[in-house]
Amino acid sequence: MVDKKNKQRISIHSFLPYLQQWRAFNIHQWSGDVIAGIVVTVVIIPQAMAYAMLAGLPAEAGLYASILPLAIYGLFGGLPSLSVAPVAIDSLLIAVAIGGLAVSGGTHYWQWVIMLALMVGALQILFGLLRLGHLINFISDPVIKGFTNAAAIIIAVSQLRYIVGLDIPRSTSVFDTLQALIHHLGAANGWAAVIGLISIIFLLGMQRILPNLLKRRSWPETLVLIVSRSAPLILIIVMTVLSAYWIQSQDRSVAVIGSIPAHLPQLQVHLPDRTQFNQLLSPAVTIALISILQSVSVGKILSGRKRRRFDANREIMVFGLANIMASFSRGMVVSGGFGRSAVNDSAGAQSGLSSLLTAGLVLLTTLFFTPYLFYLPQAVLAAIIVAAVINLIDFKSIFKYWDFNKADVLAAMLTFLGVLFLGIQYGILAGVLFSIVYYLWHTSRPHLAVIGETEHPGHYRNVERHNVKTCPHVLALRVDESLYFANVNYLQTEIINLAAGKPQLQYLV
Repeated sequence: MVDKKNKQRISIHSFLPYLQQWRAFNIHQWSGDVIAGIVVTVVIIPQAMAYAMLAGLPAEAGLYASILPLAIYGLFGGLPSLSVAPVAIDSLLIAVAIGGLAVSGGTHYWQWVIMLALMVGALQILFGLLRLGHLINFISDPVIKGFTNAAAIIIAVSQLRYIVGLDIPRSTSVFDTLQALIHHLGAANGWAAVIGLISIIFLLGMQRILPNLLKRRSWPETLVLIVSRSAPLILIIVMTVLSAYWIQSQDRSVAVIGSIPAHLPQLQVHLPDRTQFNQLLSPAVTIALISILQSVSVGKILSGRKRRRFDANREIMVFGLANIMASFSRGMVVSGGFGRSAVNDSAGAQSGLSSLLTAGLVLLTTLFFTPYLFYLPQAVLAAIIVAAVINLIDFKSIFKYWDFNKADVLAAMLTFLGVLFLGIQYGILAGVLFSIVYYLWHTSRPHLAVIGETEHPGHYRNVERHNVKTCPHVLALRVDESLYFANVNYLQTEIINLAAGKPQLQYLV
């Protein structure tokens, strides 16, 4: 029999994986968490501010969303290296959802985002309790690829207004944004454009060129990763100093991020009324599913690398709790990000301590260092977003599907074009429906092979492809698909047609 103390210990450890790992680790393993926590902090601070701007929020909203949610996952999450914070695609979806309900940048807009995060978190907890984690299986990999490519293009184009310093209306339509940019190009801010382009070149060079140079010099992979991933923070520090010098000494007009409050928000609950609930329900469901899709996909990759058990439904509930805490702390929707998580994993994260340490360092940054970012140009944050999403664009993998299943290419391109022309929700829906309809059509007309015995007794092959022996009294068939209601009539008709051409037939196998 197990005594009550052991029962209590087991239940607490199963609920808090972090505590279960505490006793098993030694100082060398904890040192990996400390290093990972510091490295991820360097990555997460510029990203969080940039993604808040992408969502139409002040920079501090991204920092707030990187404190409590990250700590919650560090305590309750099952994967030590998964980093939960704002991500680009969620930020774009927030801008799409709230853009038609409130004016970007205002207090009312921020309240809508907070309520949206609360609803997303509640839905994710509900999905986890109902064990609906398998729903993401209905979104195929080609659909994900098509969506990711289109979303990356939309995000990159949406940031051009900051890079060239134009005050044009915010739009989620790529074509409307490009048309407005071309129309107002004569009023572009030259200094902002220079800052933006230099920033993009610097970030891409640090991501793609510098790592190869350092590896050729036999630098350790972990050190190469730390140096290359520190690029956004280095860029922010350098450009803030240069911007402050230009604005104060040369009187050059460059849009800056402005004042960031050096304090933490009060924990508050903003509950939507019935009208707000109805308006936010559809985007909340969409964002909740996309967030789950991203986070679970990253989680499965990381768990496979570490050979850890991954309970998708349990993780979904933890994501939901993290989003609820983001709402309580005036943050925004959070998800597991692949880039940050890869950095966390490579830097040596072994437990939730790395996430707790990152959350603590972001908190200290918010309290003591944000006033120094007043002169940070908006073009720099836009460049960080552009450099991040450029890595998401991948058309080569889409066309690799052509060799295996041409329908996958059609699903990917349909999703891609649908997201660009119709919108994110309709584009994903079109891709999912196409995949399901194609699957039903394909499985309702399965391949039916007449088989015969080869020269090796007991081995049977297709009569149209192999030299086999058949018997006029026997019709042996192989159905290359599972039998279910949608293909019964088709198979019945095909079998009758095959049997009709064999007058001596006595047996059907």
